[in-house]
Amino acid sequence: GLLLRHMLAQRSAKYARWPSSAEIFLPGGAPPRVGEIFVQADLARSLRYMADEEAAALARGADRAGGLEAARSAFYRGDIARAIVRFHEQEGGWLSAADLENYHSPVERAVSVRFAGTDVYTCGPWCQGPVLGQALNILDARALIDAGHNSPAYLHNIIEALKLAFADREAFYGDPDQVDVPMAA
Repeated sequence: GLLLRHMLAQRSAKYARWPSSAEIFLPGGAPPRVGEIFVQADLARSLRYMADEEAAALARGADRAGGLEAARSAFYRGDIARAIVRFHEQEGGWLSAADLENYHSPVERAVSVRFAGTDVYTCGPWCQGPVLGQALNILDARALIDAGHNSPAYLHNIIEALKLAFADREAFYGDPDQVDVPMAA
């Protein structure tokens, strides 16, 4: 809550530029207060529409891949795509229906680590997802428990592990199609 409010407050002038963004991110003209319910109704409707399209495809006998393709089509070729393109056209943007229709996200295996008996999955090194896994690989779960939640030693260990993992992010992460990312290391 506090981080979200801070980030929205920092960027409030940008959100205020478009009434549709201000309505969501600056309800009543200001960022939501900490503890206030933050509603993104349009996003919820979009996700529901995509899930419904997937369910309809599965009900027609599609397999999981077919269901995912139906959800993808709902976003990149359907009503959602038309709304996105209409907004860009109104605002002088360059995104076209063909841009959306021709875009395909690759499906890849998630990066994972095991920490304290739990498998933790993240996105790949094209984002900062593996930072979490690296930090967890550095940490000792038993030592954290023994230190006590949020004690100085507990926080120090987490902070230092994150500092090391973020340093690797800065030095090595990138789009694996463009740079050699030493994930195994």
